[in-house]
Amino acid sequence: MDKIEKFLDEEIRPELRKHNGDISVEEYDEKNRKLVLRLMGQCCTCPHSIDTSENFIKISVREKFPEIEVLHVNAGASKEFIEIAKSYLRGR
Repeated sequence: MDKIEKFLDEEIRPELRKHNGDISVEEYDEKNRKLVLRLMGQCCTCPHSIDTSENFIKISVREKFPEIEVLHVNAGASKEFIEIAKSYLRGR
């Protein structure tokens, strides 16, 4: 997991931060060779997020970590964010 975070810090995050975005690891399952990432900030709702995911993030991660067989990059509001928003709206 440390290698993945270091790679994200050095290769992926600097590019996303140029556009007020970021990325986080939602799930890493070494045994099942699965990695789930989430776009954050401006990147999570950007119309170019699919292109960013497919042509930048996934290609870069697969080159660096060929052992990862299942790779998902989620965009849009996280489930946690939606639940927080709902709780605020219910409190009104």
